[in-house]
Amino acid sequence: MDCVIIEFPCMDDNSFRERLLAYPEAIERAPFVLAYNNGPLPNTPRRRRAINPKPQVQEDDRVVDDTDYVAKEGMFYPGSMISSSNKAGETYGYVTAGILLRKGTETRLTCSWHCWEDHDAAYPGLFGQDTDEAKRVFRIIQGEAGTEVGRVVTRVGCTDIALASLHGGNRFENRFLNIPTVAKRLVHSSAIHLNDSFVIDGYTTGAQTLRSLGARWQLEKHNESEVIPPNDNYSLLPDPNVIYIAAKQGVCGTSDPVLTTRPFIRSSACGSVLVRCRKGQGNLTRKEVLECGEVCGIFHYADLTPKNRTAASDYLIYADAFDPVIEDGWSVVPVPGQEPMDNIVPGNAAPVINTPRREGLRSEGRSVGRTPSTA
Repeated sequence: MDCVIIEFPCMDDNSFRERLLAYPEAIERAPFVLAYNNGPLPNTPRRRRAINPKPQVQEDDRVVDDTDYVAKEGMFYPGSMISSSNKAGETYGYVTAGILLRKGTETRLTCSWHCWEDHDAAYPGLFGQDTDEAKRVFRIIQGEAGTEVGRVVTRVGCTDIALASLHGGNRFENRFLNIPTVAKRLVHSSAIHLNDSFVIDGYTTGAQTLRSLGARWQLEKHNESEVIPPNDNYSLLPDPNVIYIAAKQGVCGTSDPVLTTRPFIRSSACGSVLVRCRKGQGNLTRKEVLECGEVCGIFHYADLTPKNRTAASDYLIYADAFDPVIEDGWSVVPVPGQEPMDNIVPGNAAPVINTPRREGLRSEGRSVGRTPSTA
C-alpha cells in the first residue's frame, strides 16, 4: 500500500509525541497509510560545501573525472565537473554539469544552486546583476583548475536548480559520454511513474541506477510583505494560513554499492540529470528507452548509504522536478543533426520511433546516462 509521510520540524521526542496527538493515525478509506517523521527524512538537506577531490599526477590514478574538456576537446558535456570559486580564485565547491536548455534565442546550462548559495549570502543583492563583480562571484569553472565557461544567472523558484549563461565561444553538447544516446526532451513529473528506472552519471560516481518510489512536496507560507495584489487591493490576498506547494521532488531508491576498489570514485552527484532507462509500465527494452533521450529531473543531494544501514529511508535520494523549467518555456538544445523535440507534458504524445515495439507509445518517459572517463 502507498504511504504518505509528513515531515515535522525537528524537535525533542516528548514534543514530537505530544504533537502527534493532534493528528490522525489514519484516514478512513484512503488508499494510503499515514506516517510522521521527526525532522526531514535522511538525505534531504543540501550539501553546503563540496569535498575536495584528490587528483593524482598520473591520469589513470585519478579518483574523479576532473578533465577540462573545454581545453581538451573544445566543448564540455553533461556529467562534466564544474565548480564555484572564492574571492582569491580558489575552488570553493564542486558539482556536476547538467544539460543545455533554450528558450527563444537564450540558452542556459542547468546546475546546482547550492554550489553558489553561500556566494549569494555573502554578496546580498549582487546575484542576477550584469556587472563585472557579479560575473566574478558567480563564475563557473569547468574541470580541475580549468576553463572559465560562464556564470550562474538565475535560480528556479525555491528549487536547487540554477541556470547559467555560458560565455561566447564555450560550446556545450547534450551528448552523454559513455551512454549511446543524447538528451532530447524534458519530462514533466506527471509523466513519471512508480518503478520507472533512471541512470545518473556524476563526474564522481559513474553511472548509477535509481528507481522511482514516489514524490516529496515542500510546503511553505507566502510572506505577505512580498506579495503585491492587483490595484493594491489587499482583500484579494489569500488567508495568511494558506500553505502552498513550493517545490516538488521525485523520491528514488538505490541499492548500488559504494565503490571501494581502485580507481575509487566518490558517491556524490549533485547536479547530474536523471535519464530514464526503464519504464515501470510497458515492455520496452533498456536500449529502446535510452534511445528516446528524455530527462526526468536533476539530482538534488545524497551520498549512497554506507554498509550496515538498516533503515529504508537511509537509501532514499531526491531529485528536483523540471516542472517549473518546462512551464517557463525551456526545452532541450538538440545536438547537431538532431531535430528539436517537444517536452513530455500531460496530454502530449510521445514520439514514435521506427521499431515495431514503439508504435502507439503514450506520453511517459525515457532517457540516458554515462560512465565517467577517469582521464
